Amino acid sequence: MLNLQDIPPSFKGNGVAVAVRNQVKLIYRPHALEKGRKGAESDLTVRYLPGEQELVNTTPYIFAIGEVKDIHGKAIKFTKKQQKKLLMFMPDDKVNVTGYKVKSVIALNDEGNPKEYILKSADTSSNKH
Repeated sequence: MLNLQDIPPSFKGNGVAVAVRNQVKLIYRPHALEKGRKGAESDLTVRYLPGEQELVNTTPYIFAIGEVKDIHGKAIKFTKKQQKKLLMFMPDDKVNVTGYKVKSVIALNDEGNPKEYILKSADTSSNKH
């Protein structure tokens, strides 16, 4: 995060001076990671373990995930700790999704807009049924 503050010029007499403070999130992506970035959210995978399953970030990218949807389009409920992790979903991070068939995630794209990404693993599993 980068904090910026605009300090207004001084003036004589009556008037109102307004100072503006902004906080900007800067994202730096090394050139080596640029090539496969577009739509990489679709590469998140669901790992099946005995008795449980988890959504795993198997990519080299960090995602800001606001929502995870099941195959019926309903948002999966997470604990506050899991929600916080999803907001900065780092490589190799995982969250428990036992009991759900994950279809998609809604994540912020590079322009800062929320976008739905269908998981590639969801596409292949839905074709089998």
